[in-house]
Amino acid sequence: GRAGVMKLSGYIMKSQKDQQENNNDDSTNPPFLPLVRHYRLLNKPEINMFDHLGPITGFVMSSVVTEVRRYLPELHRFLEQDSRVQFIKKKISSLNELKDEADVVINCSGLGAKDLVGDLTVRPARGQVRLIHYR
Repeated sequence: GRAGVMKLSGYIMKSQKDQQENNNDDSTNPPFLPLVRHYRLLNKPEINMFDHLGPITGFVMSSVVTEVRRYLPELHRFLEQDSRVQFIKKKISSLNELKDEADVVINCSGLGAKDLVGDLTVRPARGQVRLIHYR
C-alpha cells in the first residue's frame, strides 16, 4: 500500500550440504515461528521445482514487510496531524537522554542503534523484497 506495509509470502531454501556442514536444520522449528502466521515445510513437488539448485530443504512463509522509505514519510504525515505529537530533532549519544523527555521514541538509527543503546552485538542484516506481478 501507500505506506509501504504489505503481506508477502516467499520460499526460503537451504542447501542440504550447507545444513550438514553447519549442523543446523532449524527449518522444522525456527526461532521466528511465533512471529509469522503462515509457515510450512516445502513438499516434494515444490522441492522438485528447484532441483537445478541441487539437494535443498526449505519452507514457505508469509510475513509483514515494511518498505521503510515509504513508511517513515507516511508515519510522519499521520503523526503530525495529532496535536499531542511533537517532533524533536536533536543529536544524542544515548537513548537514555530521552527518558524524561518523551513517552514514545521512534528509533530510525539503523546501525547507529548499537551505540545509542550500548549493545555492541547489533550487526547489519540485509533484507530484500522483490515484487513480481504476473498477468
